[in-house]
Amino acid sequence: MKAPLHLTSLNRFELINAIQLAVFREAIAKSAGLRALERLAANINCGALVVLPCDWAAVHGRALQIALHHTGKSGYRGFDILHVAMALELGAKEFLTFDAKQTQLAKAVGLKVRV
Repeated sequence: MKAPLHLTSLNRFELINAIQLAVFREAIAKSAGLRALERLAANINCGALVVLPCDWAAVHGRALQIALHHTGKSGYRGFDILHVAMALELGAKEFLTFDAKQTQLAKAVGLKVRV
């Protein structure tokens, strides 16, 4: 990528937690988990990844509106809604995900999804 990849504090939290969970479940070795955490920190420190600040109250308000409009019809999880709401609040035009339901929701609210 030519430009830095934007993350939210929620993305960073989930990524760190997923690495720790993989270590706990013995899906990866502890040393591999530590290396992954170190690479994440290095990518943030060098500017390849940028953690954007957000207005959590605005994100929660947007998430509530998305939930009221979409969850009853399609059954979305809260964290998926938070990720999509945060992208909207930050003015994102593209949304990166590997999750099918999150893709469906992001497209439903007008985001271009890259997988």
